[in-house]
Amino acid sequence: MHLRCVRENEKAWRWYVREDFVFEKQEIDPSDGFLMKYYRWKRPIG
Repeated sequence: MHLRCVRENEKAWRWYVREDFVFEKQEIDPSDGFLMKYYRWKRPIG
């Protein structure tokens, strides 16, 4: 699963980290110019 949020949305990205999403990258979205943070999550095996 992949998620993204605006860097300024601290409430969202702190929740992603708390729920074991892994930060992947940060880049500007060319469609609107916002700096976005990208996260991924993989179901634990076992």
